[in-house]
Amino acid sequence: MRFAGQSSAEGVANPAAGVPPNPGFFVPQAQEPWTRHPEGNDDKRDIDEFLRSLNVDTAAFGELQSEYRQAALLNMGVMAGVYFKLEVTDSATSVRIQDVRLALNASSYERHASFDAFWALLEPHGGVAVISAEPDSGRTALAYGLLARLRYKDVVREVHRLTFGGSDTLPSRRIPRDSGRVYLLELPPDEQAGEGELEFRVKDDFCDQLVSLQEVLARRESRLVVLTRPIQWNRITGGAKYAFAPAVGPAPAPIEITRALVRAARPDAPLDLWLNDPRITKLFDRAVPIDAVDIADLILGEQLAGQSEDRAHDEQVENVVNARASWRTKLLEWHKEPGRTAIERNFLLAAAILRDAPVGHIYAKAADLCKAFADSQFELAGQSAPGIIQLLDSVGGEPAPSERIRFQRPHWEDAAVEYFWIDRPLSRQVFVKWLAETPLVSAQGDLVKISQEESLQIGRRVVDFAVRFAVRHERPLPLAKLAEVWDRNGKLWPLLVEAIDRAAITDVTSPYIRRMLLDWAKASEPSRKRLVAAVCARDFGVVHTGFALRRLRHIGDACTAEVLKDLQEAVRQLWMDEAARVTLLQYLGAWCRNEYAAGRVVFQTLALVEDENSGMPQVLTVFENDSYSGVSSNVLDIAWRSLLDHADLIQPDNPLQKCINVWMTAAMDDQGRDQIFLVLKAAASGATGTKPSVRREMLRGCIRSWAEAGVADREKRRLLQREFGEILDAEIARSARSIASGLEAR
Repeated sequence: MRFAGQSSAEGVANPAAGVPPNPGFFVPQAQEPWTRHPEGNDDKRDIDEFLRSLNVDTAAFGELQSEYRQAALLNMGVMAGVYFKLEVTDSATSVRIQDVRLALNASSYERHASFDAFWALLEPHGGVAVISAEPDSGRTALAYGLLARLRYKDVVREVHRLTFGGSDTLPSRRIPRDSGRVYLLELPPDEQAGEGELEFRVKDDFCDQLVSLQEVLARRESRLVVLTRPIQWNRITGGAKYAFAPAVGPAPAPIEITRALVRAARPDAPLDLWLNDPRITKLFDRAVPIDAVDIADLILGEQLAGQSEDRAHDEQVENVVNARASWRTKLLEWHKEPGRTAIERNFLLAAAILRDAPVGHIYAKAADLCKAFADSQFELAGQSAPGIIQLLDSVGGEPAPSERIRFQRPHWEDAAVEYFWIDRPLSRQVFVKWLAETPLVSAQGDLVKISQEESLQIGRRVVDFAVRFAVRHERPLPLAKLAEVWDRNGKLWPLLVEAIDRAAITDVTSPYIRRMLLDWAKASEPSRKRLVAAVCARDFGVVHTGFALRRLRHIGDACTAEVLKDLQEAVRQLWMDEAARVTLLQYLGAWCRNEYAAGRVVFQTLALVEDENSGMPQVLTVFENDSYSGVSSNVLDIAWRSLLDHADLIQPDNPLQKCINVWMTAAMDDQGRDQIFLVLKAAASGATGTKPSVRREMLRGCIRSWAEAGVADREKRRLLQREFGEILDAEIARSARSIASGLEAR
């Protein structure tokens, strides 16, 4: 059996399949499995076979394991899914999960108590399994363990993540027609309504839908795994029991999760020596899965450092224990040391935040921080201030290659920042302003310069810190300052958008980030609204379309000129999801009726989208579908009027002319002409008053320009121009007669 990502020829990677093009990444199939498990554990042998079938080289896979673990820590322990980039396309109801990513999960998977019960549900065609458990309870690991085994046993050909869409239900049309797949679907959590708002929640008949979907899945030899939370599932089921939702037993013990992670990354690690040590064992008291990931990462770091630096095992254990306690005792001792200076404290804080930056930049930014805090004057030029070597020694750091700083103590940097945040609450505002400026040129001028790549690397570190702190403390202060300072920085802004987008779809971080995005959508600051719109145009809008739509409505209700372009892009992306179109058209009508700028800008976007099958404007063709009965077609009349009322024909490349060009070109096809002319006529209806007259003249002028732009088909265009002109004249006469009849009746 050969998996996606595996080359047909040994030694050649397939980058298109999602596997890094790393020389030596693939090795002959005779390669012995590097992960040994007790005989008799069929599940573990399955995983060995799965990994061996991928032909992944030990060293290369170890590097991927490290990246995978670090990404999980940044995403608060949600290991599965952190690598899976979604792409918004016309058919974006699902996204492929590559086999090598399943292998990453499978290699360190510790069998869940409920594994067999869920496996029995998924073996037959059309199998559906609902995993109802809280985040950070091992539910995602259980799901991906099931997905990996289905793929290993060749029960399915592909594994996909299915998106829920913008409605409160999951129609069968969202299931792709491809066969031999298993889909993972996470139900969007219920979101309570604020004052004057509609709440978002999955429909109460979702269980009935799952029953009907089983038949669809069976015909396509596919399966479905659903992730939900107990409070949501109890609401949907009303407390009733369903065979496809067995009880979720306890997650594996955290110590066993750590064992599996360490064993997968370093099979030669002395696990018994580590995990039987009472100091390490105590760390697992009241531990949860994310703690297990963190402890595994610390052990692996110390194991590697111990081999290269000849550290004693006892010292390694103490480092792990202190790191788990955020080095609180050691940091307190350091800060209390007699003679400790503000310069040293600020240098430690700067070095902790800018961990991977050139030491010269850290030195300059520490001087900026001293100035911001109004602490001791820190002059870089001359020799009055302590130098880099002296400061490094004072904070327990040492120079590393390429003018970087290295701390011997694991996680010392994060602990130092956490200590400051708790210890100096009145300094946080000043600190976050300094933080937002750290990727930029120092206030010290040209004394220290950094490259663009170094600036981006610092920016990533700053954003990761800001997201973690915002979620941990449920305060948006660091992120709000980044949005304000980076708003017009074309290099740093995308880093912020990407990080918040990732956090908004990650199981543990998403509840707070979603609330923050909703608050920011209602905020007055343009930078915050811009960020929300940008996030809605990315993976958040695909995974949680309903939530994204709700936030866009608030943005459009009070949208300034700075935000319109971002709103436009978000609507363009969400429109690709058929389930979102009714809601978007409802918003469009409301915005245009209230004469909000968002209405005409959004319509300028949608009016240009052509249906790939008919060539007609897609906003017209959607009304041919019965599922769009929730919105009236007169929303298009209202939208055209808004566009006509605010058009500026002198403006180069004006949007009105663009829209007329697309619609009139579509009208050259006899099949759609009547419908297009009907909408345009309604937009300019009325016999009296300035507005109808101006609208008609605008239409006539734009259609004339369109007709004159033709070359080979100019005569046909002129015929259509005359035909529509006659329709307008007839409408004027009809309206005039109607008005006259009304006057006579009086």
